[in-house]
Amino acid sequence: EFVSSKQQLLLDKLSAIAKQHRIWLAGSIPFLDTTNTKPYNRFLLIDDNGNEVAHYDKIHLFSLFKEDKYSAFGENAVVVETKFGKIGFAICYDLRFAEQFSALAEHGAKIILLSAAWPYPRLKHWEILLKARAIENQIFIVATNQCGVENFTLSKVEYFGASQIIDAWGESIADCGICNPDALAIADIDLSTIEDARVKIPASKDRRRIVVA
Repeated sequence: EFVSSKQQLLLDKLSAIAKQHRIWLAGSIPFLDTTNTKPYNRFLLIDDNGNEVAHYDKIHLFSLFKEDKYSAFGENAVVVETKFGKIGFAICYDLRFAEQFSALAEHGAKIILLSAAWPYPRLKHWEILLKARAIENQIFIVATNQCGVENFTLSKVEYFGASQIIDAWGESIADCGICNPDALAIADIDLSTIEDARVKIPASKDRRRIVVA
């Protein structure tokens, strides 16, 4: 009861912020529902009326940090139709699994929103994988990563930020930089860039299913 009431307070606060400022909000929170004894790492998309448009529960859990011990596995990837176009979702470690991004793109996602707690020393992995997922699927990726230090019982983890928007050619068109908590990354997203990229390099049309003999 305590968990659900605190959870509802957070959801109500996010809804109020979105409605007050007439903005869409997206990000992930721990979410406990009646179907599981463990919380999901849940990505929420809230519209400018404060309504939840869609949610996604993280599929790939980071066993190195024992996330699989304390969180429930999500089952399905999600693509939702919005006034901005079709949007897919991913969370942190999902970024290492190209097949999830390919599945989202195949189901029409033009933009993938990703939230992360991606730490040092893997800054290069973050930058390379974001661009690779965008280039492979010829889509936009809007990725947010926390920054600062998180203290655990026996250790601490430092995150580097580097939130950014990547276009369908793999170019970073807005970037918050390294560990700058006050930075904002703002860019116009022109979805016609996707069609331009796919005409010039028809990778999705040329893709074939690989069978290992």
